Amino acid sequence: MVNTNPLRNELRGFKDRKTMANRIISYIRESRDELKKVLWPSKAETVKYTLLVVGISLGVALFLGAVDFGLNLLVEKLIV
Repeated sequence: MVNTNPLRNELRGFKDRKTMANRIISYIRESRDELKKVLWPSKAETVKYTLLVVGISLGVALFLGAVDFGLNLLVEKLIV
């Protein structure tokens, strides 16, 4: 037998929305609790690691630029 009572169907939709809202709220609470457990780096550590990443990135960029330039010269010599 199929339930054709529109009020019952509407209440079921409300229950589903309430369950979804509870799940979202629970997720946010759990995420906040986990973030409290994180050992965040100090400002000095953050600056140090940021400068390290920027320095390594620049070094790799210079190296790849030099390799590209050298290979470009080599190909031009071979073609011409």
